[in-house]
Amino acid sequence: MKGKRVLLTGGAGDLGQRLCPRLLGLGASICSLDPVEFDLPGIKSMRGSVLDRDVVSRCVIGQNIVVHIAAWHGFHEFTGSKSPQEFWDLNMTGTFNVLQSCAESGVEKVVFISSTSVDEWPGVYGTSKVLGEELCKAYAKRHGMQILALRPRAFIPWTNKAVYQTFREWADWFARGAVHIDDVVAGTEAACATLLRSSGELFDWCELDGKHTFVTEELATWHEIGGVRFLQQRFPEFAEVMQAKSFFPEAPPSYKELERAVALIGYSPQYGFEELLSELRQFG
Repeated sequence: MKGKRVLLTGGAGDLGQRLCPRLLGLGASICSLDPVEFDLPGIKSMRGSVLDRDVVSRCVIGQNIVVHIAAWHGFHEFTGSKSPQEFWDLNMTGTFNVLQSCAESGVEKVVFISSTSVDEWPGVYGTSKVLGEELCKAYAKRHGMQILALRPRAFIPWTNKAVYQTFREWADWFARGAVHIDDVVAGTEAACATLLRSSGELFDWCELDGKHTFVTEELATWHEIGGVRFLQQRFPEFAEVMQAKSFFPEAPPSYKELERAVALIGYSPQYGFEELLSELRQFG
């Protein structure tokens, strides 16, 4: 990434705020386009929206890679805080503006932050991601671009108090199966590195899941003997904290397949159930 110029749309959001320092540390030059100004040393912060075609066009000029994050998320559909019209405007028109501006400026490499919610079509959010990926596929074919769509599970961090009031609330959610935002950051970095080695027409996708702590046999045992007994036996070093916090999820986490992400971008998630228990002791 050294010497490469990277534009992040939605750079002031949860993912952008963690991705920017990581890419900076690798020697990249970072520009963030977001309605909220991003105050971080070394970052060029452009205040604006992906709905403003002129602003997007100016921002993409000279970039080596665009990481397109800006979108309303499933949380906004769940809470009803954003309308279908607002989802269409940002998630669809915004994505079109980014891809069209890249095509016009000769920027060939794009990482599109999609979602595993493509499986939840025809929901509003899931549909917007399905159509967003179809746009990416079309632009890759039409303009010989290299585009990778990453489909992370929900990754809003526990520090986002608009969504989670406490670490424990976030932990209850993560325990059902999720991906940590730091793993999404690592996956996005890996996607950028993959694109830098690519040429010619390319569109591909992969899911980003959390670390698979349990193998299939363990998940079967969990169901057989119950969560309390299983977790006490599996993690005796955390038995005291689980007891103190009454943290014994009834069902084991669900998993998405990792093989495609491993093969495509060398993805290796680091945060799973054991790491969750360690932080439960610290923050819960």
